[in-house]
Amino acid sequence: MPSISTLLRKVASKIKSKIQYKVAKSMQKKPLPSISNDASTLNVTTVNDSSNFDHGFPRTPQSAPAVVDSDSSDEVMEIPEPSEGTLEGLQQCIQSNAGSQSSSSGCSHVSKGTGSTWEYDYQEAFATYKPKVIKLCHDLGLGEPSKVERMSGGSNNRVISLSFPAKNSTNDEEYVLRICRTFFADESPRDQAAVLHHVAPVMPVPKVLAFEPTRKNAIEHPYSLQEKLRGKNAGEVYYDLPENEKIEVIDLVADIIKKLNAVKTDRPGHFVAGPSFPSFSNGPITTPTDIDITGYRFDNHGESTHMATLEKQPLVSHLIHAFKTRKQFDEDREWFHTDDLWDELSNMAKQMQTAGLFSKRDTDCVMWHWDIAFRNILIEKNTLGKWELTGLLDWDMLKSVPLVLTRAPAVWIWCDEGDRSSRWIQGLCDKETTPSRALTLQELLLKGYFEQIMQHADPNYMADTYGRGVWIRRLAHFAVHGITAIEDFDKQAQLVRDWNRYYKSFGFDTDTDTDTDDEDDEDGSNADEDETSVAEKCSSAIIGSSQTSRNSNRTKQSSVSSTSEYGQEPFDTYKLKVTQLCQDIGFGPPSNVEHMVGGSFNRVIGLTFPGQSEDQNYVLRIPRDPFEDHELHKIRDQAAILLFLKQFDFLCVPTIAAIDTTVDNVIASQFVLQKKITGQSLSDVLPTLPLVEKLELTTLVTQLLIKMEDITFEDPGVLSGTQPLPWVSTSIHQSSSPPVISGFQLDPMTVGRPYRKQGLKSFLCNIISEWKEYDSTCINYMLLWNQLLDVVKQMEQAGFFKDSDSENILWNWDICSRHILIERDDSLTPTVLGSSLASETTQTLNPDNLGGNSIESEADVENEAFQTPDGQTQLTSGGWKITGTIDWDEAMSVPRVITRVPRTWLWFDDNERTTCWDGDRELPPQRALTEDELAIKNHFDQIMQQADPNYMNDTYFRGVWIRHLFSFMQTGFRNCYQYKMVGKFVKDWKNYFDGHVLAMQESGGSELSD
Repeated sequence: MPSISTLLRKVASKIKSKIQYKVAKSMQKKPLPSISNDASTLNVTTVNDSSNFDHGFPRTPQSAPAVVDSDSSDEVMEIPEPSEGTLEGLQQCIQSNAGSQSSSSGCSHVSKGTGSTWEYDYQEAFATYKPKVIKLCHDLGLGEPSKVERMSGGSNNRVISLSFPAKNSTNDEEYVLRICRTFFADESPRDQAAVLHHVAPVMPVPKVLAFEPTRKNAIEHPYSLQEKLRGKNAGEVYYDLPENEKIEVIDLVADIIKKLNAVKTDRPGHFVAGPSFPSFSNGPITTPTDIDITGYRFDNHGESTHMATLEKQPLVSHLIHAFKTRKQFDEDREWFHTDDLWDELSNMAKQMQTAGLFSKRDTDCVMWHWDIAFRNILIEKNTLGKWELTGLLDWDMLKSVPLVLTRAPAVWIWCDEGDRSSRWIQGLCDKETTPSRALTLQELLLKGYFEQIMQHADPNYMADTYGRGVWIRRLAHFAVHGITAIEDFDKQAQLVRDWNRYYKSFGFDTDTDTDTDDEDDEDGSNADEDETSVAEKCSSAIIGSSQTSRNSNRTKQSSVSSTSEYGQEPFDTYKLKVTQLCQDIGFGPPSNVEHMVGGSFNRVIGLTFPGQSEDQNYVLRIPRDPFEDHELHKIRDQAAILLFLKQFDFLCVPTIAAIDTTVDNVIASQFVLQKKITGQSLSDVLPTLPLVEKLELTTLVTQLLIKMEDITFEDPGVLSGTQPLPWVSTSIHQSSSPPVISGFQLDPMTVGRPYRKQGLKSFLCNIISEWKEYDSTCINYMLLWNQLLDVVKQMEQAGFFKDSDSENILWNWDICSRHILIERDDSLTPTVLGSSLASETTQTLNPDNLGGNSIESEADVENEAFQTPDGQTQLTSGGWKITGTIDWDEAMSVPRVITRVPRTWLWFDDNERTTCWDGDRELPPQRALTEDELAIKNHFDQIMQQADPNYMNDTYFRGVWIRHLFSFMQTGFRNCYQYKMVGKFVKDWKNYFDGHVLAMQESGGSELSD
């Protein structure tokens, strides 16, 4: 019988869920800022409405040892994020509140088993429990164990290692005893044993020697006894292997996934024991048995039941049926009043069908081990010295799902996530799937190598992983797992917002409940896969992050959405006010008022005025939210920067025609009127061109960036205007006087002190000191600033800082393809690529090209030169010219290394970024670059490297660390997310510094940045 505390916890949890739901709803209304190797299709026995009680406590995200089928994670696949804006939320995640719902306590863990008695108040101490384990061994006929040791367990299972004297060999026989911590999982050991018995012909898995799903045994708990597999935990060795051995392990992982993908099933759901499987066993199962697939689980505060068996059907029908079933379940149990949420998800599934996201092949299901990760993979070297697979662990809650649901990026292959559980970056989740730093060259090559294998095995792999699959997995998460915690409400609301924006961008109406059930094709798809559909667009145009960060080159929203997206006045009425404004400032009535695509911060309107010889075109930029008095300097600074930059002809910045920093006008807002620049956005033109012209434009942009680096300033800081406020003028004096350099903004009301010219180390230390003064009342913030100060000192020790870093140059942090305007000029001489470029060849993603362990190999990218198709060295297309550069808001004067963010927008379309991308260009694309993309990147990098030998180091090595550090100094710790990210940065840096810098210095190595 469960303890009183357990029962009280369940009651409190139920009450808490209802309270959380009310909070979540208020936030929604007012959102805050039998298997053979050829794997033939399984024949399974239907289980109608089976009730299998399973464990309800969360598993630990820590890595389990290699000797055990690691009970390291639950089917709820996410670690909770701390609540935004509250330090308490972060502390709760760190402290692992054991009383939370299963998915909201995913951070809890038992440290090496040492505290499990205290952690689980109903669990008997190991000292008194050990004799019972020995008694069980005798009851099973195993005799007296020579060793009984506690092992690291999880939230679901207590784990004990057993050794017995060998009967026919010199080595002891070793086993693992997995004991259910609670009685709710009375069927779980049976199901687990059935799954392991079933998959054994395909994968090396632990053999189950005995299991008991009841308490009728010496240890008074359900258990399973498994053999201990040989081998090492791949996660403990992989990241330290040389690249050629990593390739061997990647081949093993890809082979695992391909074999599982080949196991076809006839319906979605959970694998459970079939009727012929014994209810318990005191010895190994030797006779053939069957396996069943039942519906997805319902979670009922620690107890679980399953949906009725799901039939094979199109994925859209599959999802809608699951949503309706969960809605009815919630209504029957009166847990949550979630009717609207489930209806929204059902409607979203229909809209995804309308948008062509679903495919005919989505009807078929495959076996899905949802927790494949290195910590669950055992490997060892064979007699030839090659790595081979010896075991795949943690088969709990094995699922059958459409293939697209299994395609989450395997980030753990190319990046050691360290403190992050693999379930946070794989499976049906919408969490961040990329590391918080730029990938190294070796990591990029490993990523590309794995993806090439998978793409060769399945031509749809990349689209299913990084395209349509992102949306489908986010939606399907709720069908498979339901809504069980407050985090799920947040995720559901965010998904709805993201999808609505994306869906509207194709001209669809999200307010219409599109019921297309009766009009569907039999396969659930309204469009032939061979025909062009919206799905082809969605595979690359994934919506951007909801964060209002510096990501203006992200997805451009449809102009018709600004009214609802930003709460703006409809354009039809607003343009009347704009027309009146034009007359009020002396420009007369415009002949045309055009709605243009704006950004997150400005509404943009095109204006045309009749002229004597030709029409005059202007652009009116209006803040989406009028500035408060303490913010008026922002619009003045924007104008002042453009006035100063006008003297540099190659920049082609807009001309200011009028400005008003007040709201005393007909549109009741500040505004800036600029002359419109001719040309098209580089982001619109570049994707449409052949490689030869792309390379020509790349050369043009590179020359622009090199010239920009020649614009220098004495001091570092933010460029600011000197014009007195308020500033109202329709006759702007085109002054070229330099702007003043001010400090960084500490909060909306406070600007930091200005800085003088100094070395980069001194500059960074002074900024940190200023933030320490500002945050002096917060001990936690002070601790982090001190840690960052230590990082600066260690960077100096590593040789990261150079004398040349004292020079400050112009930095437009938002320079990108959308903010560069171009047009064709056939009178220009076509660009000729240097012979030195043509004599080199482009290196492709091949394991033979992987460098050694030396970190200096990252700088070898400069040797990857460009060669045009068919060996061409001359571009034969007409010339192009830059006609304008726009959006210079918040331009700065900073050391050169800070400006050298990778210009990924030249070779990779930002619209292919995933939903979690927030505009950070230090993050590489989430797929391998194509040959054309690599050619463009290498061409750009080589020109930049020829112009400055420090470019590669500044961009892809030392600069990554310095820019990441500097980003915290720009904004401080204004929310819980930033607080968490700086902690992760400090940890990542420590791992790098201790593992590479100190190691090289102790061995007499040279400074790393040389």
